[in-house]
Amino acid sequence: MKPFAFHAKGEAILGQGGLTPEGLPAVFQENFPDLSPKYIDSVSLLAGIAAARALKGAPPAFNEEQRKSCAVIIGSAFGALESTVEFDGQALLKGPNAVNPMDFPNTV
Repeated sequence: MKPFAFHAKGEAILGQGGLTPEGLPAVFQENFPDLSPKYIDSVSLLAGIAAARALKGAPPAFNEEQRKSCAVIIGSAFGALESTVEFDGQALLKGPNAVNPMDFPNTV
């Protein structure tokens, strides 16, 4: 099984099979119907999609227990930069008491 590698905001899988940044929530929802992509940043959506694709390509010899112990590991020097900029911008424009607390987990 070959691991996925992300480069420059997911270019390793963006563009494959019609995957676009705008379509990430819909593709994520197809793979994880019980989870809402509403508050998930793009980098995390890509990670989820990569994990789902990796498991779909896993050898049939993988049993359910082995599939549960698989992982997608992503490293970034900047984290979810887009989420951080939005969160900080909201704080600068409206003050720290006006920021949306649902946006904070994506900044760290």
